[in-house]
Amino acid sequence: MFKKLAITSLLISTALLVTNCVSPYYSTAQIEPGWNINVGAGLHSTAFIALDAGPVYGVGLRCDSEIGYGVNRYFKPYARGAVGLNTACPYFGDVGIGFQSALPLGKITPALRIEVNSTGVLLSFAPALLLGFGKKEVLTLGVRPQFVGFDPEAYDLFIDALAIVHISPRMSIFAGAELNSLIEFFDEKDGIPFLCVGVGYKLPPFHLKTD
Repeated sequence: MFKKLAITSLLISTALLVTNCVSPYYSTAQIEPGWNINVGAGLHSTAFIALDAGPVYGVGLRCDSEIGYGVNRYFKPYARGAVGLNTACPYFGDVGIGFQSALPLGKITPALRIEVNSTGVLLSFAPALLLGFGKKEVLTLGVRPQFVGFDPEAYDLFIDALAIVHISPRMSIFAGAELNSLIEFFDEKDGIPFLCVGVGYKLPPFHLKTD
């Protein structure tokens, strides 16, 4: 029993040791009151730490889910997670917890997401600025810096650029890129760019019945 638990813990810990990846976002800047669940699947590129060998770059599949509770149109705490397969490592994991605040202004909705996640080798602080377009939001643009280990001086700053097209009230297409990896790839021919594309579905919000 102890051996199984130790192996499971090792696999989970190893899966989370990803130097960087672009975590997709399939929802909107707008917040819908009630319980919200988003699911999605996509392709991504990332890097995995190999002991004494530096990063190993790879591509793979990932499945994401996020659950949150819209207290009102202005505030929503949430938790998210992802699992998948990757050529750099046979398994992949990514988890995060945080909250989202939004300011609905009619046809434009600015929003802020504050998150702690496992995207980096250490826990990372990842605030995201979002801007939603349309009274019924049809496009969401965002930028998300990743502060690995909460120490911007110890690690390079990762900056994710995000775009989400909402092709229906529930379906969305996500595309994201980490900007520094793009610059290094094209200017220095080093590594691979960290990219992610995917398709997501947002379940209708619901409220739990109470007696």
